[in-house]
Amino acid sequence: MMKKYLSYFFMCLGLGLMVLACSKDDDKPSESNSPTIESFSPELGVENTLVTITGTNFATTTSGNLVKFNGVTAVVTSASATQIITSVPNGATTGKITVKVGDNTATSTKDFTVTEIINIELDKSTLELFTFESETLVLTGAGDNTVEWSSDDETVLTVDENGKVTAVGAGSATITAKVMENSATCTVTVNPNVYAAGSKDDYNAICWKNGEPVELTDGSTESRASSVFVSEEGDVFIGGRIWDNGNGKYVGMVWKNGEELYSIDDAFDVSVSSIFVDSNGDVFTAGYMEDENSDKHALITKNGTQLYLNENESEAYDLWVDGDVIYTGTEKDTDTNRDVAKVWSNGGELYSMKGDTEGIHADTYARSIDVYGNDDVYVAGYSSFTEIEEQIGFIWKNGQEIYSLFEGGLANKFYSMAINGETGDIYTTGLASGIGKVWENGQEYYTFNEGNGTSYGRSVFGFQSDLYVGGSEFNGNIKEGKVYKNNELIYKFSGDNGSAEVNSIFVK
Repeated sequence: MMKKYLSYFFMCLGLGLMVLACSKDDDKPSESNSPTIESFSPELGVENTLVTITGTNFATTTSGNLVKFNGVTAVVTSASATQIITSVPNGATTGKITVKVGDNTATSTKDFTVTEIINIELDKSTLELFTFESETLVLTGAGDNTVEWSSDDETVLTVDENGKVTAVGAGSATITAKVMENSATCTVTVNPNVYAAGSKDDYNAICWKNGEPVELTDGSTESRASSVFVSEEGDVFIGGRIWDNGNGKYVGMVWKNGEELYSIDDAFDVSVSSIFVDSNGDVFTAGYMEDENSDKHALITKNGTQLYLNENESEAYDLWVDGDVIYTGTEKDTDTNRDVAKVWSNGGELYSMKGDTEGIHADTYARSIDVYGNDDVYVAGYSSFTEIEEQIGFIWKNGQEIYSLFEGGLANKFYSMAINGETGDIYTTGLASGIGKVWENGQEYYTFNEGNGTSYGRSVFGFQSDLYVGGSEFNGNIKEGKVYKNNELIYKFSGDNGSAEVNSIFVK
Protein backbone atom coordinates (compact mmCIF):
# COMPACT_ATOMS: atom_id res chain seq x y z
CA MET A 1 0.00 0.00 0.00
CA MET A 2 2.85 2.36 0.91
CA LYS A 3 4.51 1.70 -2.46
CA LYS A 4 1.29 2.58 -4.21
CA TYR A 5 1.07 5.97 -2.45
CA LEU A 6 4.74 6.75 -3.14
CA SER A 7 4.29 5.96 -6.80
CA TYR A 8 1.30 8.29 -6.98
CA PHE A 9 3.26 11.06 -5.18
CA PHE A 10 6.21 10.94 -7.58
CA MET A 11 3.89 10.93 -10.56
CA CYS A 12 2.18 14.15 -9.38
CA LEU A 13 5.53 15.76 -8.61
CA GLY A 14 6.74 15.05 -12.13
CA LEU A 15 3.63 16.53 -13.68
CA GLY A 16 4.04 19.69 -11.56
CA LEU A 17 7.65 20.15 -12.61
CA MET A 18 6.66 19.77 -16.24
CA VAL A 19 3.96 22.46 -15.90
CA LEU A 20 6.40 24.79 -14.14
CA ALA A 21 8.99 24.32 -16.85
CA CYS A 22 6.46 25.08 -19.56
CA SER A 23 5.37 28.23 -17.71
CA LYS A 24 8.95 29.54 -17.56
CA ASP A 25 9.44 28.90 -21.25
CA ASP A 26 6.33 30.98 -22.02
CA ASP A 27 7.89 34.07 -20.26
CA LYS A 28 10.78 34.14 -22.73
CA PRO A 29 10.13 36.03 -26.02
CA SER A 30 10.02 33.73 -28.97
CA GLU A 31 11.92 34.59 -32.11
CA SER A 32 8.73 36.00 -33.67
CA ASN A 33 8.27 38.36 -30.68
CA SER A 34 11.81 39.76 -30.69
CA PRO A 35 12.11 43.58 -30.78
CA THR A 36 12.84 45.35 -34.07
CA ILE A 37 14.04 48.90 -34.83
CA GLU A 38 12.36 50.35 -37.89
CA SER A 39 13.60 53.96 -37.65
CA PHE A 40 14.77 56.68 -35.30
CA SER A 41 14.54 60.46 -35.39
CA PRO A 42 16.54 62.60 -35.51
CA GLU A 43 19.42 60.72 -37.08
CA LEU A 44 22.06 62.98 -35.58
CA GLY A 45 22.48 65.22 -32.57
CA VAL A 46 24.58 66.27 -29.65
CA GLU A 47 24.57 64.68 -26.20
CA ASN A 48 21.17 64.88 -24.44
CA THR A 49 19.29 65.20 -27.74
CA LEU A 50 15.88 63.53 -27.48
CA VAL A 51 15.56 60.59 -29.88
CA THR A 52 12.38 58.73 -30.80
CA ILE A 53 12.86 55.07 -31.75
CA THR A 54 10.07 53.39 -33.70
CA GLY A 55 9.74 49.62 -34.02
CA THR A 56 7.92 46.56 -32.69
CA ASN A 57 7.82 44.31 -29.62
CA PHE A 58 9.31 46.85 -27.21
CA ALA A 59 8.61 46.43 -23.51
CA THR A 60 5.80 48.67 -22.35
CA THR A 61 7.73 49.75 -19.26
CA THR A 62 10.79 51.99 -19.37
CA SER A 63 12.78 49.53 -17.24
CA GLY A 64 12.00 46.67 -19.61
CA ASN A 65 14.03 48.25 -22.44
CA LEU A 66 17.80 48.53 -22.42
CA VAL A 67 18.82 51.14 -25.01
CA LYS A 68 22.42 51.79 -25.99
CA PHE A 69 24.08 54.25 -28.37
CA ASN A 70 27.16 52.50 -29.78
CA GLY A 71 27.44 50.57 -26.53
CA VAL A 72 26.73 53.43 -24.11
CA THR A 73 23.56 52.98 -22.06
CA ALA A 74 20.85 55.62 -22.44
CA VAL A 75 17.98 56.61 -20.15
CA VAL A 76 14.52 55.69 -21.45
CA THR A 77 11.88 58.29 -20.56
CA SER A 78 8.86 56.79 -22.32
CA ALA A 79 7.99 53.39 -23.77
CA SER A 80 5.23 51.58 -25.59
CA ALA A 81 5.18 48.43 -27.68
CA THR A 82 6.03 50.46 -30.81
CA GLN A 83 7.88 53.56 -29.60
CA ILE A 84 10.69 54.47 -27.22
CA ILE A 85 11.74 57.99 -26.29
CA THR A 86 15.28 58.32 -24.99
CA SER A 87 18.18 60.77 -25.12
CA VAL A 88 21.76 60.60 -26.35
CA PRO A 89 23.88 59.62 -23.32
CA ASN A 90 27.01 61.45 -22.29
CA GLY A 91 30.08 59.86 -23.78
CA ALA A 92 28.21 58.34 -26.72
CA THR A 93 29.92 58.15 -30.10
CA THR A 94 28.64 57.62 -33.60
CA GLY A 95 27.36 54.08 -34.16
CA LYS A 96 24.38 51.75 -34.01
CA ILE A 97 21.46 51.99 -31.59
CA THR A 98 20.45 48.78 -29.82
CA VAL A 99 17.31 47.90 -27.87
CA LYS A 100 17.37 44.83 -25.62
CA VAL A 101 14.15 43.29 -24.29
CA GLY A 102 14.75 40.24 -22.14
CA ASP A 103 17.34 38.09 -23.93
CA ASN A 104 16.60 39.54 -27.39
CA THR A 105 18.37 42.54 -28.90
CA ALA A 106 17.44 44.70 -31.92
CA THR A 107 20.12 46.68 -33.76
CA SER A 108 19.49 49.67 -36.04
CA THR A 109 20.51 49.42 -39.67
CA LYS A 110 21.77 53.03 -39.68
CA ASP A 111 24.30 54.75 -37.49
CA PHE A 112 23.22 57.54 -35.18
CA THR A 113 25.68 60.40 -35.68
CA VAL A 114 26.79 62.10 -32.49
CA THR A 115 27.74 65.67 -33.33
CA GLU A 116 29.86 68.16 -31.51
CA ILE A 117 28.29 70.95 -29.51
CA ILE A 118 28.88 74.08 -31.59
CA ASN A 119 27.91 77.71 -31.15
CA ILE A 120 26.87 79.47 -34.35
CA GLU A 121 26.11 83.16 -34.64
CA LEU A 122 25.00 85.55 -37.37
CA ASP A 123 26.68 88.92 -37.71
CA LYS A 124 23.24 90.59 -37.42
CA SER A 125 20.19 89.73 -35.36
CA THR A 126 18.08 92.44 -37.03
CA LEU A 127 18.31 94.05 -40.44
CA GLU A 128 16.40 96.71 -42.38
CA LEU A 129 16.24 96.74 -46.17
CA PHE A 130 14.31 98.41 -48.97
CA THR A 131 12.57 96.26 -51.56
CA PHE A 132 14.89 94.90 -54.27
CA GLU A 133 17.95 95.40 -52.02
CA SER A 134 20.25 92.51 -51.06
CA GLU A 135 22.69 91.85 -48.25
CA THR A 136 24.75 88.80 -47.32
CA LEU A 137 24.58 87.58 -43.72
CA VAL A 138 27.79 86.14 -42.24
CA LEU A 139 27.60 83.01 -40.06
CA THR A 140 30.43 82.13 -37.67
CA GLY A 141 31.05 78.92 -35.75
CA ALA A 142 29.80 76.50 -38.41
CA GLY A 143 33.24 75.17 -39.32
CA ASP A 144 33.07 72.75 -42.25
CA ASN A 145 29.51 71.71 -41.47
CA THR A 146 26.69 72.21 -43.97
CA VAL A 147 24.56 75.32 -43.41
CA GLU A 148 20.85 75.29 -44.27
CA TRP A 149 19.39 78.75 -44.97
CA SER A 150 15.66 79.47 -44.97
CA SER A 151 13.13 82.32 -44.94
CA ASP A 152 9.80 82.02 -43.17
CA ASP A 153 8.12 84.29 -45.76
CA GLU A 154 9.46 84.18 -49.30
CA THR A 155 6.97 86.84 -50.44
CA VAL A 156 9.08 89.26 -48.37
CA LEU A 157 12.58 87.74 -48.37
CA THR A 158 14.51 85.08 -50.21
CA VAL A 159 17.89 83.68 -49.19
CA ASP A 160 20.39 81.60 -51.15
CA GLU A 161 22.88 78.93 -50.06
CA ASN A 162 25.49 81.60 -49.31
CA GLY A 163 23.28 83.63 -46.98
CA LYS A 164 22.52 86.35 -49.52
CA VAL A 165 19.20 87.89 -48.50
CA THR A 166 17.06 89.63 -51.14
CA ALA A 167 14.06 91.80 -50.28
CA VAL A 168 11.24 91.04 -52.72
CA GLY A 169 8.29 92.63 -50.92
CA ALA A 170 7.50 94.98 -48.06
CA GLY A 171 6.93 93.43 -44.65
CA SER A 172 8.88 91.44 -42.07
CA ALA A 173 10.40 87.96 -42.18
CA THR A 174 12.94 85.84 -40.31
CA ILE A 175 16.03 84.29 -41.87
CA THR A 176 17.30 81.10 -40.19
CA ALA A 177 20.74 79.54 -40.56
CA LYS A 178 20.75 75.92 -39.33
CA VAL A 179 23.77 73.71 -38.71
CA MET A 180 22.68 70.23 -37.66
CA GLU A 181 20.45 70.90 -34.63
CA ASN A 182 21.82 74.40 -34.03
CA SER A 183 20.26 77.54 -35.48
CA ALA A 184 20.70 81.31 -35.56
CA THR A 185 18.14 83.84 -36.76
CA CYS A 186 17.93 87.37 -38.11
CA THR A 187 14.68 89.35 -38.24
CA VAL A 188 14.50 91.53 -41.35
CA THR A 189 12.18 94.48 -41.92
CA VAL A 190 11.62 95.40 -45.56
CA ASN A 191 10.43 98.92 -46.35
CA PRO A 192 8.94 99.90 -49.70
CA ASN A 193 10.87 102.19 -52.00
CA VAL A 194 9.38 105.64 -52.50
CA TYR A 195 10.06 107.15 -55.93
CA ALA A 196 9.32 110.80 -56.69
CA ALA A 197 9.70 112.16 -60.23
CA GLY A 198 9.94 115.86 -60.90
CA SER A 199 12.44 118.57 -61.65
CA LYS A 200 14.83 120.99 -60.01
CA ASP A 201 16.91 124.05 -60.92
CA ASP A 202 15.23 125.50 -64.00
CA TYR A 203 13.42 122.27 -64.81
CA ASN A 204 16.10 119.61 -64.86
CA ALA A 205 14.47 116.15 -64.86
CA ILE A 206 15.14 114.12 -61.74
CA CYS A 207 13.83 111.15 -59.79
CA TRP A 208 14.37 110.82 -56.06
CA LYS A 209 14.54 107.31 -54.60
CA ASN A 210 13.95 107.24 -50.86
CA GLY A 211 15.03 110.86 -50.76
CA GLU A 212 18.23 110.39 -52.79
CA PRO A 213 18.42 112.10 -56.22
CA VAL A 214 18.94 110.30 -59.52
CA GLU A 215 19.48 112.95 -62.18
CA LEU A 216 18.19 112.03 -65.62
CA THR A 217 20.07 114.63 -67.70
CA ASP A 218 23.33 116.54 -67.53
CA GLY A 219 21.43 119.77 -66.84
CA SER A 220 22.56 121.49 -70.03
CA THR A 221 19.01 121.94 -71.30
CA GLU A 222 15.51 122.19 -69.87
CA SER A 223 13.86 118.87 -69.04
CA ARG A 224 11.01 117.58 -66.94
CA ALA A 225 10.03 114.24 -65.39
CA SER A 226 6.24 113.99 -65.33
CA SER A 227 5.46 110.40 -64.38
CA VAL A 228 7.11 107.38 -62.74
CA PHE A 229 6.13 103.70 -62.84
CA VAL A 230 7.93 100.72 -61.26
CA SER A 231 7.56 97.27 -62.80
CA GLU A 232 7.18 93.99 -60.90
CA GLU A 233 10.88 93.35 -61.50
CA GLY A 234 11.82 96.66 -59.88
CA ASP A 235 12.73 98.53 -63.05
CA VAL A 236 11.99 102.25 -62.79
CA PHE A 237 10.40 103.87 -65.85
CA ILE A 238 10.02 107.65 -66.10
CA GLY A 239 8.21 109.68 -68.73
CA GLY A 240 8.74 113.35 -69.49
CA ARG A 241 10.31 115.65 -72.02
CA ILE A 242 13.53 117.46 -72.88
CA TRP A 243 14.24 120.60 -74.87
CA ASP A 244 16.09 120.03 -78.14
CA ASN A 245 18.31 123.10 -78.45
CA GLY A 246 19.37 122.30 -81.99
CA ASN A 247 15.85 122.06 -83.39
CA GLY A 248 14.03 124.35 -80.98
CA LYS A 249 11.37 121.89 -79.80
CA TYR A 250 10.43 119.50 -77.01
CA VAL A 251 11.10 115.78 -77.41
CA GLY A 252 9.16 113.18 -75.45
CA MET A 253 11.40 111.02 -73.27
CA VAL A 254 11.31 107.65 -71.55
CA TRP A 255 14.04 106.76 -69.06
CA LYS A 256 14.65 103.35 -67.51
CA ASN A 257 16.67 103.00 -64.31
CA GLY A 258 18.13 106.46 -64.76
CA GLU A 259 19.22 106.01 -68.38
CA GLU A 260 17.51 107.11 -71.59
CA LEU A 261 15.46 104.22 -72.99
CA TYR A 262 14.13 106.02 -76.06
CA SER A 263 12.81 109.36 -77.27
CA ILE A 264 9.50 110.16 -78.96
CA ASP A 265 10.30 112.69 -81.65
CA ASP A 266 8.42 114.52 -84.38
CA ALA A 267 8.70 117.69 -86.43
CA PHE A 268 7.12 119.66 -83.59
CA ASP A 269 6.78 119.45 -79.80
CA VAL A 270 6.15 116.08 -78.15
CA SER A 271 5.62 115.64 -74.42
CA VAL A 272 4.92 112.65 -72.14
CA SER A 273 2.52 113.24 -69.23
CA SER A 274 2.02 109.69 -67.96
CA ILE A 275 3.68 106.29 -68.24
CA PHE A 276 2.37 102.75 -67.63
CA VAL A 277 4.09 99.34 -67.89
CA ASP A 278 1.80 96.33 -68.34
CA SER A 279 2.33 92.74 -67.18
CA ASN A 280 4.03 91.89 -70.48
CA GLY A 281 6.64 94.59 -69.95
CA ASP A 282 5.26 96.84 -72.71
CA VAL A 283 5.70 100.55 -72.04
CA PHE A 284 2.77 102.87 -72.78
CA THR A 285 2.82 106.66 -72.61
CA ALA A 286 0.16 109.37 -72.76
CA GLY A 287 0.85 112.94 -73.77
CA TYR A 288 0.59 115.13 -76.83
CA MET A 289 2.14 115.95 -80.17
CA GLU A 290 1.92 119.42 -81.68
CA ASP A 291 1.19 120.19 -85.32
CA GLU A 292 2.40 123.02 -87.56
CA ASN A 293 -0.26 125.32 -86.09
CA SER A 294 0.95 124.65 -82.53
CA ASP A 295 -2.26 122.74 -81.80
CA LYS A 296 -1.81 119.78 -79.47
CA HIS A 297 -3.11 116.30 -80.26
CA ALA A 298 -3.51 113.52 -77.69
CA LEU A 299 -0.83 110.90 -78.32
CA ILE A 300 -0.57 107.34 -76.99
CA THR A 301 2.57 105.32 -77.68
CA LYS A 302 3.58 101.72 -77.08
CA ASN A 303 7.30 100.98 -76.75
CA GLY A 304 8.08 104.30 -78.43
CA THR A 305 5.79 103.78 -81.43
CA GLN A 306 2.62 105.78 -82.04
CA LEU A 307 -0.46 103.78 -81.07
CA TYR A 308 -3.24 106.39 -81.13
CA LEU A 309 -3.21 110.04 -82.24
CA ASN A 310 -6.32 112.18 -81.82
CA GLU A 311 -7.06 114.23 -84.93
CA ASN A 312 -8.86 116.91 -82.89
CA GLU A 313 -7.08 119.45 -80.72
CA SER A 314 -6.55 117.58 -77.46
CA GLU A 315 -4.11 116.39 -74.82
CA ALA A 316 -3.86 113.08 -72.91
CA TYR A 317 -2.83 113.29 -69.25
CA ASP A 318 -3.14 109.81 -67.78
CA LEU A 319 -3.73 106.21 -68.87
CA TRP A 320 -4.57 102.73 -67.61
CA VAL A 321 -3.70 99.52 -69.45
CA ASP A 322 -5.18 96.08 -68.81
CA GLY A 323 -5.62 94.61 -72.25
CA ASP A 324 -7.55 97.73 -73.28
CA VAL A 325 -5.77 101.07 -73.34
CA ILE A 326 -7.97 103.54 -71.46
CA TYR A 327 -6.82 107.12 -71.19
CA THR A 328 -8.13 110.50 -70.19
CA GLY A 329 -7.48 114.13 -71.01
CA THR A 330 -9.07 117.14 -72.63
CA GLU A 331 -10.36 117.78 -76.14
CA LYS A 332 -11.40 121.07 -77.75
CA ASP A 333 -15.09 121.16 -78.67
CA THR A 334 -15.15 122.52 -82.22
CA ASP A 335 -18.70 123.89 -81.82
CA THR A 336 -18.23 125.82 -78.56
CA ASN A 337 -14.44 126.18 -78.64
CA ARG A 338 -14.38 124.98 -75.03
CA ASP A 339 -12.18 122.32 -73.47
CA VAL A 340 -14.06 119.14 -72.56
CA ALA A 341 -12.78 116.34 -70.31
CA LYS A 342 -12.77 113.02 -72.15
CA VAL A 343 -12.11 109.33 -71.67
CA TRP A 344 -10.96 107.26 -74.63
CA SER A 345 -10.62 103.50 -75.00
CA ASN A 346 -8.35 102.06 -77.68
CA GLY A 347 -8.50 105.30 -79.65
CA GLY A 348 -12.29 105.78 -79.50
CA GLU A 349 -14.24 108.13 -77.25
CA LEU A 350 -15.75 106.41 -74.21
CA TYR A 351 -17.07 109.29 -72.07
CA SER A 352 -17.40 113.06 -72.32
CA MET A 353 -17.65 115.18 -69.16
CA LYS A 354 -18.84 118.73 -69.81
CA GLY A 355 -18.80 121.28 -67.04
CA ASP A 356 -21.64 123.58 -68.05
CA THR A 357 -24.12 124.16 -65.25
CA GLU A 358 -27.17 126.41 -64.85
CA GLY A 359 -26.40 128.21 -68.07
CA ILE A 360 -22.81 128.96 -67.08
CA HIS A 361 -20.23 127.61 -69.48
CA ALA A 362 -17.09 125.91 -68.24
CA ASP A 363 -13.95 124.25 -69.52
CA THR A 364 -13.35 120.81 -67.99
CA TYR A 365 -10.00 119.13 -67.53
CA ALA A 366 -9.34 115.47 -66.71
CA ARG A 367 -6.06 114.80 -64.92
CA SER A 368 -6.10 111.28 -63.44
CA ILE A 369 -7.73 107.93 -64.24
CA ASP A 370 -8.24 104.65 -62.42
CA VAL A 371 -10.19 101.50 -63.28
CA TYR A 372 -11.76 99.59 -60.40
CA GLY A 373 -14.40 96.98 -59.63
CA ASN A 374 -16.47 95.89 -62.61
CA ASP A 375 -14.28 97.84 -65.03
CA ASP A 376 -15.71 101.10 -63.71
CA VAL A 377 -13.71 104.09 -64.95
CA TYR A 378 -12.99 106.86 -62.43
CA VAL A 379 -11.57 110.23 -63.45
CA ALA A 380 -10.39 113.15 -61.32
CA GLY A 381 -10.13 116.69 -62.64
CA TYR A 382 -11.79 120.07 -62.46
CA SER A 383 -13.93 122.63 -64.26
CA SER A 384 -12.99 126.25 -64.81
CA PHE A 385 -15.86 128.75 -64.85
CA THR A 386 -14.13 131.78 -66.31
CA GLU A 387 -17.33 133.84 -66.40
CA ILE A 388 -17.60 133.77 -62.60
CA GLU A 389 -13.89 133.21 -61.90
CA GLU A 390 -14.34 129.93 -60.06
CA GLN A 391 -12.94 126.43 -60.34
CA ILE A 392 -14.58 123.28 -59.05
CA GLY A 393 -12.89 119.91 -58.58
CA PHE A 394 -14.75 116.87 -59.87
CA ILE A 395 -14.61 113.09 -59.69
CA TRP A 396 -16.49 111.25 -62.40
CA LYS A 397 -17.47 107.59 -62.54
CA ASN A 398 -18.24 106.23 -66.00
CA GLY A 399 -18.73 109.79 -67.20
CA GLN A 400 -21.06 110.88 -64.37
CA GLU A 401 -20.16 113.25 -61.53
CA ILE A 402 -20.01 111.56 -58.11
CA TYR A 403 -18.06 114.13 -56.04
CA SER A 404 -17.33 117.83 -56.39
CA LEU A 405 -15.02 120.22 -54.57
CA PHE A 406 -15.65 123.92 -54.06
CA GLU A 407 -14.19 126.00 -51.25
CA GLY A 408 -14.46 129.37 -52.98
CA GLY A 409 -12.02 131.15 -55.27
CA LEU A 410 -10.20 130.03 -58.38
CA ALA A 411 -8.09 127.18 -57.06
CA ASN A 412 -10.20 124.06 -56.41
CA LYS A 413 -8.61 121.23 -58.36
CA PHE A 414 -8.20 117.48 -58.20
CA TYR A 415 -4.89 116.52 -59.81
CA SER A 416 -4.46 112.87 -58.87
CA MET A 417 -6.52 109.93 -57.64
CA ALA A 418 -5.97 106.50 -56.08
CA ILE A 419 -8.56 103.88 -55.16
CA ASN A 420 -8.14 101.50 -52.24
CA GLY A 421 -8.36 98.06 -53.83
CA GLU A 422 -9.92 96.48 -50.72
CA THR A 423 -12.42 99.12 -49.59
CA GLY A 424 -13.09 101.06 -52.78
CA ASP A 425 -12.41 104.35 -51.01
CA ILE A 426 -11.33 107.11 -53.38
CA TYR A 427 -8.41 109.33 -52.40
CA THR A 428 -7.62 112.48 -54.33
CA THR A 429 -5.10 115.26 -53.99
CA GLY A 430 -4.81 118.73 -55.43
CA LEU A 431 -5.48 122.10 -53.88
CA ALA A 432 -8.31 124.20 -52.51
CA SER A 433 -7.98 127.95 -52.02
CA GLY A 434 -4.24 127.68 -52.56
CA ILE A 435 -3.61 124.93 -49.98
CA GLY A 436 -2.61 121.36 -50.76
CA LYS A 437 -5.05 118.79 -49.45
CA VAL A 438 -6.07 115.15 -49.57
CA TRP A 439 -9.70 114.07 -49.81
CA GLU A 440 -11.36 110.75 -49.05
CA ASN A 441 -14.54 110.10 -51.02
CA GLY A 442 -14.88 113.81 -51.67
CA GLN A 443 -14.44 114.84 -48.02
CA GLU A 444 -11.34 116.59 -46.70
CA TYR A 445 -8.96 114.01 -45.21
CA TYR A 446 -6.01 116.20 -44.26
CA THR A 447 -4.12 119.34 -45.22
CA PHE A 448 -0.41 119.57 -45.90
CA ASN A 449 1.05 123.02 -45.64
CA GLU A 450 4.07 123.77 -43.47
CA GLY A 451 4.20 127.51 -44.00
CA ASN A 452 2.11 130.31 -45.43
CA GLY A 453 2.93 129.74 -49.09
CA THR A 454 0.79 128.15 -51.77
CA SER A 455 0.95 124.35 -51.77
CA TYR A 456 -0.58 121.63 -53.91
CA GLY A 457 -0.65 117.87 -54.22
CA ARG A 458 0.30 116.45 -57.61
CA SER A 459 0.26 112.71 -56.99
CA VAL A 460 -1.36 110.30 -54.53
CA PHE A 461 -0.45 106.63 -54.10
CA GLY A 462 -1.84 103.99 -51.76
CA PHE A 463 0.44 101.20 -50.56
CA GLN A 464 -0.86 98.57 -48.14
CA SER A 465 -2.48 100.64 -45.38
CA ASP A 466 -0.42 103.78 -46.02
CA LEU A 467 -1.22 106.80 -48.16
CA TYR A 468 1.58 108.72 -49.88
CA VAL A 469 1.24 112.16 -51.44
CA GLY A 470 3.73 114.09 -53.53
CA GLY A 471 3.53 117.78 -54.33
CA SER A 472 5.13 121.16 -53.84
CA GLU A 473 4.96 124.21 -51.60
CA PHE A 474 6.29 127.72 -52.01
CA ASN A 475 8.65 128.90 -49.31
CA GLY A 476 8.91 132.55 -50.21
CA ASN A 477 9.95 132.58 -53.86
CA ILE A 478 11.43 129.09 -53.68
CA LYS A 479 9.33 126.06 -54.53
CA GLU A 480 10.11 122.90 -52.56
CA GLY A 481 9.17 119.37 -53.56
CA LYS A 482 7.62 117.29 -50.80
CA VAL A 483 6.47 113.74 -50.08
CA TYR A 484 4.08 112.92 -47.24
CA LYS A 485 3.17 109.59 -45.71
CA ASN A 486 -0.11 109.59 -43.78
CA ASN A 487 0.13 113.36 -43.36
CA GLU A 488 3.71 113.18 -42.08
CA LEU A 489 6.43 114.85 -44.12
CA ILE A 490 9.06 112.22 -44.97
CA TYR A 491 11.06 113.95 -47.74
CA LYS A 492 11.70 117.56 -48.70
CA PHE A 493 13.57 118.49 -51.88
CA SER A 494 15.15 121.70 -53.06
CA GLY A 495 17.33 122.57 -56.02
CA ASP A 496 21.04 123.24 -55.90
CA ASN A 497 20.48 126.78 -57.12
CA GLY A 498 16.71 127.12 -57.15
CA SER A 499 13.38 125.37 -56.80
CA ALA A 500 12.27 121.75 -56.95
CA GLU A 501 8.91 120.11 -57.59
CA VAL A 502 7.38 116.65 -57.36
CA ASN A 503 5.02 115.66 -60.18
CA SER A 504 4.54 111.93 -59.63
CA ILE A 505 5.20 109.30 -56.97
CA PHE A 506 5.25 105.51 -56.97
CA VAL A 507 5.70 103.19 -53.98
CA LYS A 508 6.99 99.65 -54.48
